[in-house]
Amino acid sequence: MESELDEIRGRHGIVGRERELRLILMAARVGRHVLLEGPVGVGKTLLARAVADHLGREFVRVDGDERITESKLIGYWDPPSVLKMGYVREAFVEGPLTRAALAGGVLFINELNRLPESAQNALLPVMDEGIIHVPHLGILRAREGFLIIATQNPEESVGVTRLSEALRDRFVLVRLEYQSEEEEVEIVRLRASASEEVAETAVKIVRATREDPSIRRGGSVRSAIDLAALAEEMGVSGVEGWVEAALMVLPQRIEVFGSQEEARSVVERIVRRVLGEGERGNTPAASRWRGGTPRDGDDEGEGEREEGEGESDKGTYSDVLRRARRAAAVGGVRELVELAEVNRYAVARAISEGGLGDLAASIQRDPPAAVRLYRQVRWYVREDLRRVFRSLVTKAIVRGGFLIASRVRGRSLTVRGSYEPGMDFDGDETIQKMLESGKLPEHLTYDDVVGLDRAERSRSAVIILDASGSMGGLKIASAALTAAVASHLMRGGEYAVLGFNSHPFVLKGGSERRDLRELISGILDLAPVGYTNLRSALSTALSEGRKLSRRDRRFILITDGLYNVGGDPRLEAARLRGLFVIHVPDSSPRGSRLGERICMDLSKVAGGSFLRLDRLQDVPLAVARALSG
Repeated sequence: MESELDEIRGRHGIVGRERELRLILMAARVGRHVLLEGPVGVGKTLLARAVADHLGREFVRVDGDERITESKLIGYWDPPSVLKMGYVREAFVEGPLTRAALAGGVLFINELNRLPESAQNALLPVMDEGIIHVPHLGILRAREGFLIIATQNPEESVGVTRLSEALRDRFVLVRLEYQSEEEEVEIVRLRASASEEVAETAVKIVRATREDPSIRRGGSVRSAIDLAALAEEMGVSGVEGWVEAALMVLPQRIEVFGSQEEARSVVERIVRRVLGEGERGNTPAASRWRGGTPRDGDDEGEGEREEGEGESDKGTYSDVLRRARRAAAVGGVRELVELAEVNRYAVARAISEGGLGDLAASIQRDPPAAVRLYRQVRWYVREDLRRVFRSLVTKAIVRGGFLIASRVRGRSLTVRGSYEPGMDFDGDETIQKMLESGKLPEHLTYDDVVGLDRAERSRSAVIILDASGSMGGLKIASAALTAAVASHLMRGGEYAVLGFNSHPFVLKGGSERRDLRELISGILDLAPVGYTNLRSALSTALSEGRKLSRRDRRFILITDGLYNVGGDPRLEAARLRGLFVIHVPDSSPRGSRLGERICMDLSKVAGGSFLRLDRLQDVPLAVARALSG
């Protein structure tokens, strides 16, 4: 097989990737469909095309998009042809799945988990039994050799859907990571027609973006190729030339914790550091293990203390530090949360010394605990480590919200409207429309056809989160997960997120296209302060709801119901038709009973619904069902 692999790599200019090519080729030979998973720009498409070419099979590509319906994937009946000739083979327009299957080719699906659930499910029969069922036409059988090779975005990416267990069970998985520095240099040298020196410099700069704590997602080898090609064309020789070239290539291809202007500053800083010039201006002094001062109203933090201060009979500073170091080394997020209740400074020091590498996997598995730990220690670790910690927790929240949203089924419904090629159509309604207009079938146009499309049940919502002084780490985690759930369920729709304490504040406006990770980061750093002004919150929610373009909006309030300023909120609630109130428990039984009664009254006067939850952890799923029901 080695000579075969060498032939494929030589023909397609593939550097390295022997292991991945071997795995894909072996899977293809035994008729197994392949799912490629890895970061953007690691060559997934190139490998799929190379294997298809080597096997002599037609290569049919589909790019994942929520607008790809089942009929667009399988094929559709052309309405004028159907009305003229009936449901005959000539009136059927093959989709990419049918075309690849009947040709015994390779169907390459880029970003499979961006396809809607119905389109994903359309793959199951052909993957299982090699058949495609077309209404009015019957069963079509795939030719021998048919293969699906698909790529998948990370689950924490915004706008993706989770692959069903049934679909995942029909793929074999091949992971692709970034290649070694030597291989990336060779790729860049060949693809950019660049000198060895230019290729090496471009790769070092781009690889540095993947490791910088200010950057959420670094550049791919594709960025290095473009940077090297531009540097060669510009005749770059010094630091300023590389800075100029990098500022043309990289800011729009990386994701930073901030604005586009901040991305430019980060890129310039990285280039100067890589080329050995250092950063312009002063060089930051070495940070102590305590990296900041708590903000006013921080529910998890108090003022800094000297080592050993605040020791209790639960453990001395040195004892907590020793145990925290051990817990951090094995990814014990929950143990660190408990230790931080005793001495957050010792825990912060242990994390600062060991970094977050050993904790990353645990953070992804347990977002609520990760949020609590982040809020306990965030002001006592170095600033760069705090940014990385927030990034990891944000990623966990986005993924957690995605997993919760994926548990909700039946979110869409069929709607009738104008027709576009590839859509299903309502034959009876179209014929009725044709008869009413007096048109003959041969004069029919797509404007005369009644199309059928899928639409989300709820496309407009205002979510109101209680952020008053009683909001602690677990409530902040619940609020962040709720925002992530809403974002995943409301893809393409409008939703607003409000917080409130003594006064309401808008975290995301209905028409605002705010990046979900920025929204989550903002919630993670909320300072729960002040009183509880429910009435003002409901008034602002109504105002934000009126800004939404759709009328089928929903209002969802999450609170313990205990207001103490602003007056009785019930009169205001009556204006929010259909208000869905989710009551979360208060710390005291008496307060919880009073808050529950107030929440029930709010939902009653609004003609809405009420739900009492015993656990904060259940809030995000309850919101998911409220948005989808």
